Amino acid sequence: THTILYLPNFDFSEEGIYEFSFWSKLFIQVGSDGFLVEYSMDRGQTWEVLGEEQENWYNFTNGSNENAAFPLRASYFGRSSSDFQEHFLDISQFSGQEDVAFRFVFRSNDTGSHQDWSLMTLLSRNLKELHRQK
Repeated sequence: THTILYLPNFDFSEEGIYEFSFWSKLFIQVGSDGFLVEYSMDRGQTWEVLGEEQENWYNFTNGSNENAAFPLRASYFGRSSSDFQEHFLDISQFSGQEDVAFRFVFRSNDTGSHQDWSLMTLLSRNLKELHRQK
């Protein structure tokens, strides 16, 4: 299984501190299935993985499973969670860019009966604006 959810392009042309965040819940085979976030700065001609394994972001790196949904050394969300969990990543590196696209890529190796993914509340926030409002 290979499923992609495309998001609209975002305008980060205003200088600021930006964050990509969402909530997800997974019922998957640990490491064998999972999802990651990719970004494009050329209207989808090329895609790059957004971030790496770290707190509040990717929770798995494929170290040895050649049959996993993502290749060796790839970081992704690959651990099950029974409750919705918030994930967030500073994306201020896109500050000043006016045309950035994102997509969620879910993959499964099609074995077992654990392919379930729920996603909700996608946000892209300008933290500078949030601090001004307080």
